[in-house]
Amino acid sequence: AGDDLRAMFDGQGSDARERWQALSAELERADDAVGEDVQAAFEAVSAALERVDREIDRQVTEEETDP
Repeated sequence: AGDDLRAMFDGQGSDARERWQALSAELERADDAVGEDVQAAFEAVSAALERVDREIDRQVTEEETDP
């Protein structure tokens, strides 16, 4: 899944790189919390999924508006 997510951001410039880094950091926080703090893991996974949803919506909108 990580490779697929990274591919969403490839070739999209510095703004996309910053968005990928933010998502990657959220995924790392979730991974670190798994097995240690269930609530923190849940919150981190939820935040990462929300970010992925926003990114998918953003990319779909861009594709629809590009000729």
